[in-house]
Amino acid sequence: MTSIVISLFIQLLQLLSHPLTLTPLAISIIFYCAWNFFFHPLAKIPGPLSARLGIPTFRSLSARSNTYSWNHKALHDKYGDVVRLGPGIVTTTDPEAIRTIYAYGSNFHKTKFYSVFAAIMSKPSLFSNINPHSHASGRRSVARVYSMKSLIELEEYVGPCVQQLLEQFDRLASVTGEKTTHRPVEINKWLHYFAADTIGELAFGCGFGLLQSGQDASSLLRVFTNLSYFGSISGALPGLVAPLVNAILRKTSRHSPSVISPHTWERVNKRYKLLAEAPYDEPVRRDMLAGFIKAKYPGTNTLFLPSDVVAQATSVFGAGSDTTAGALAGFFYYVLTHPTVYGRLQAEVDSAFEAQRISMPVTYAQGIKLEYLQACIKEAVRLFTPVAMELPRIVPEGGMTIGKYFLPAGTHVGANAYVFHRTEHAYGPDAELFRPERWLHISEEVRATMERNFLSFGSGNRICIGKNIPLMEMSKLLPALLWRYSFSIIPRSKDSPHRHALGRSVDGIESKDGPGRVYSHWFLGIDVRFTLPSA
Repeated sequence: MTSIVISLFIQLLQLLSHPLTLTPLAISIIFYCAWNFFFHPLAKIPGPLSARLGIPTFRSLSARSNTYSWNHKALHDKYGDVVRLGPGIVTTTDPEAIRTIYAYGSNFHKTKFYSVFAAIMSKPSLFSNINPHSHASGRRSVARVYSMKSLIELEEYVGPCVQQLLEQFDRLASVTGEKTTHRPVEINKWLHYFAADTIGELAFGCGFGLLQSGQDASSLLRVFTNLSYFGSISGALPGLVAPLVNAILRKTSRHSPSVISPHTWERVNKRYKLLAEAPYDEPVRRDMLAGFIKAKYPGTNTLFLPSDVVAQATSVFGAGSDTTAGALAGFFYYVLTHPTVYGRLQAEVDSAFEAQRISMPVTYAQGIKLEYLQACIKEAVRLFTPVAMELPRIVPEGGMTIGKYFLPAGTHVGANAYVFHRTEHAYGPDAELFRPERWLHISEEVRATMERNFLSFGSGNRICIGKNIPLMEMSKLLPALLWRYSFSIIPRSKDSPHRHALGRSVDGIESKDGPGRVYSHWFLGIDVRFTLPSA
């Protein structure tokens, strides 16, 4: 496949290099760039030169280099609230505009950018579905499965994953007999294993054995990370180029998202077989997969087809593993690099255990009552957003005005939560600082404004339906880890798994000893040392 693409590319270059082709082509390109720079309806909006010339490369190249969020923030720092990112796409950090774009019932519909994020291309997920009507009906069909009430009923399946992670950390801390880790531990890897195995338990009826084996032998996590990575690169390209590039990336990668389907079908078919063979009065495992199998198409009494069950379960894993692991990694990075916060948080957890307000295994009901922990989670997710790109919408008929700029109908417009959350508009003059206290002891009016500006899980009727999953997992796991271990983040050394990569912090600052980037622009490799308190 790769050789065919290269051959076609060479033939195209030969054609374009012919004198009879070259001159008209060069003239056309000059006119195209000049029109975009001087006469395009968005010509007055500032942005990178490539965007103003109509060259749609900024977003795709930034996604490819895993620097999107930082490059995007630098543009808004330079140009202000409104930035042109491409020939017909604009991003904003204006709060009023953002509320208009993402409001409940908004007629700013999704662009085709989302279509390439489907794990199974023939079955769009709730995230990749750009049809507002089918999205709404699909969401209604499975809303109950994602409710916090339903997820709390599934806590029993999260507990074993927490226990397996604790056992692995105990093993790592006991290798030297000193009850402390001797070599740096790549904590993000283990958090990713935890998130994936937990989602496996919830959505497929069993984990993937990552925690037990301590490795991802089948590269399953790389496959799902590539789903987002390939989508970010190709979705940022215009027109028919996007699906073409996405197809090429999937076809030529050793870790292509196309291998997901056989794995998910195998697990779903196993459940259908179990249901068919089980006695009528014998209870079958109650989990998210059971909920998808029982789901019905809106307005009918017809159960989901197996293909729709597979699509739903796959989308849970695709959305829930990377985002939860990223949120956990961000939590540890921020807490461990802010000693005062870590000390206060540790004191809260220790006090709760000693007073027996919580106990092992920690329940969601117990974890949610740890006020400072919840503030730390909220603040970490605010700064370390699950999706670090803008979520574009199409400007409807009549256009819209943002500040002094008019955006005609058809313009793609959106906001990047990573960028917006760091503006004074959203969270005050210290918006770029990690300060969990901002969520505590505030008036209801202030809280309402802060929540309205919180875009980590989206907003309006397109808000992430699975946002309760990471919140439940984090509320159960983090108290257990903080109670059992003392953590410290350490610079990279010759033993670090990231020693060959340029370090980069969650704020995009490069250094030789900072955490390394791993697979995606939101997922950091973090080296830690942890110690059992009894050591």
